[in-house]
Amino acid sequence: MQVRYFSVVLYNRWLESLDYTRATVYRNHTKITFEADGSFEVAIARKNPGHKNYLNSLHHDGVYVLFRELLWTEAPMNYTVKQTTFKQLRAQKASL
Repeated sequence: MQVRYFSVVLYNRWLESLDYTRATVYRNHTKITFEADGSFEVAIARKNPGHKNYLNSLHHDGVYVLFRELLWTEAPMNYTVKQTTFKQLRAQKASL
């Protein structure tokens, strides 16, 4: 990891964080499971598709996703975001 602190957090349309007392709505660099090459995926869904880095949208129709990096030790990270279906996430897990 190229930063000293990193997090991904879910927010509602009013930019309030979702209820972290009821569900996992954030992960930081100590709670994310990374691949061998240092990359990671986060799955955001209403229910857990069995993904190791699952975040619960708490049945919101839409959420804002905030990636936060603090104290870079190298160049900033690059992010790729893609939308998929719950069925595709489950199939991906089954193929691993």
